[in-house]
Parts: sequence; C-alpha cells; structure tokens
Amino acid sequence: MTLLPPPPHHHLLLITSDVTTASFAALVVLLSLVSLVSLLRLHLSSPSSPSRRLGLHSLTSLRLLLILSATLLSLIEFLRLPSLRPLLPHHHHSLICKTQLVLSLGLLQPFFFSSLLSLLNTSLTNSDNKPNPRPQTLFLRALSVSLWSSFPSLFFQVVLAFFPKGILRELGTIPSMPATVTEIIMGGAAVVGEGGCPRPLASTAVVAVFGAMYMQCFLAVCVRTAEVVINRRLRKRVWALAAAVTAALVTQVAALVAAGAVWRPGEAAYEGMVTVAFVGVSVCVAVGEGILVIRPVADALAVGRGGDGRRSACDGVDTC
Repeated sequence: MTLLPPPPHHHLLLITSDVTTASFAALVVLLSLVSLVSLLRLHLSSPSSPSRRLGLHSLTSLRLLLILSATLLSLIEFLRLPSLRPLLPHHHHSLICKTQLVLSLGLLQPFFFSSLLSLLNTSLTNSDNKPNPRPQTLFLRALSVSLWSSFPSLFFQVVLAFFPKGILRELGTIPSMPATVTEIIMGGAAVVGEGGCPRPLASTAVVAVFGAMYMQCFLAVCVRTAEVVINRRLRKRVWALAAAVTAALVTQVAALVAAGAVWRPGEAAYEGMVTVAFVGVSVCVAVGEGILVIRPVADALAVGRGGDGRRSACDGVDTC
C-alpha cells in the first residue's frame, strides 16, 4: 500500500491543527466552568416552587458527573498535540501516546456519552410523577452505569495499545501480514521528529462498535423523551442533541478511518483528520452541556425570579 507524502507547508499545517484542537478543548473547559457556575447559582438560590427545585437539584450530581467527564476529555487531548510533545520527556513519548489513547477513547469518551444518556434518561423518569430518588442514589447509580458501560472499551483499548503483538501472535497473523498493514491496523511509530500519536484502525473499530451500540439506546431514549414533552422548543432541543451525538460519532469514526488508512501519524493530513474527529466530539460535548445543564438551570432561575404564578416553558421534563 502506497502512503501519500506529506503536503506542502507541513509544519504550518501541523501548527494550525494543534491550535484548532487546543482552542476547542479550551472552549469546552470554559463552557464546563460556566455550567459549574450555573449549578452553584441554582444551589444557592431559593426558587419559590419547592417541587421544581427538588426536581432540578436531584439531577445536580448527574450534571456534575457530565461536566467532570467533559472537562477531563478535553484536557487529556493536550497530551496528543505534536507541538507540545517536545516539552515532555522524549523517552516517554510512546507511553504518553498509548496512555492518552486509552484514557480518551477507552475511558473518558464512553464515560461522557454514558453520563449523557443517564442524565437524559433520569430526566425523563423524573417527569413521570414518580418519587425522586435521593441525589446520592442517583449519583452512585449513574456512576456505576457509566463505569460499567466504559469497561469494554477500556479493556480492548488497553489490550490493543499495550499488547498488540500478543494479539497478532495469538491470531497467527504476524508471519503472513505485511509490516505496513500491521502498522496501520495495530499502530506503529510516528514520522521521525514529529512525535504524532497513532490512532490505529483497530482502536477506531472499538470506538465504532461502542458508537453503534450506544446510538441505539440513545435514540430510543430521545424518542421516548420527544413523546413525553409538551413543549415544541424542548422537543427541538432533544432532536438537536440526538443530531449532535449522531454527527459526532459518525464524523469521528470516518475521520479516524481516513487518517489511519491513508496517512501516517505525524503527517499534517493525519493530524488534521484526528483534529476533525476531536472537533466533532467537542461540538457534541458543548451541545450536551448547553441543553442538559446550562439551559435548564437558566430556565429554573428565571422561574424562581418570576414567582409561583409563572409557569416554565419546560414543564413536563427536566431537560429543558
């Protein structure tokens, strides 16, 4: 298989890719900070509707879980940037790349999406006029579900990142598989001097399998939520969230497959495609925090200022 040579202005394109990644990561962290401040404002306020306050505060722990996972997912991306690699110990580059891949694609991303699903599903449950569980119970339940959902991805990413030769040896494919194909599928060295982190096709396949299974559950919850809500604007927000999640997962998998199949880690085009994958996920994270954290809290604060006689446009579900 013939790999394409690096395009012109290689270093400029690398820097542009890194700046784009760092900018989106910083924006997500800033948005997470805004989400955290809005939750603190809600906690310190005293809305005049006790039932409304109970419903929103019962989801505070789940929203904190979502904010934490979004922040860590963005911060860990800085370890991947080739421009920052010279600042790290040279003899640890390979270990840093593998650890970043495992934490990002294996743990934090599945954890974020699982937390997103738990928050949306719990919000739907709270709208059924059933007694709300204690916040501690909701938090532990969401934490356990998110960790359990992330475990398969984490396990396979660890195995693929740290024991790829063992897998190929067990499959008996080392003698028959060309070295170039092995490098593309299982990961290989970066271009000398650039320090790019590989995104092997095998790791992308794990992301694709998780995304396919996750989308079935997530879209089912979105359909149920759209059937329950009584407000047209809220219904549009639910479908906007569904579209953002779908677009993010599809874009990420497509970009990583294109990068791994055509270019090599450290090449500008490769890093650009990985940046496209991260930007897609970052936009989804921003939409999720905006719809499930910032907007409902802002509406609750507005209702509290308006008094008991004022009805929220989000009545009927807590994900407004």
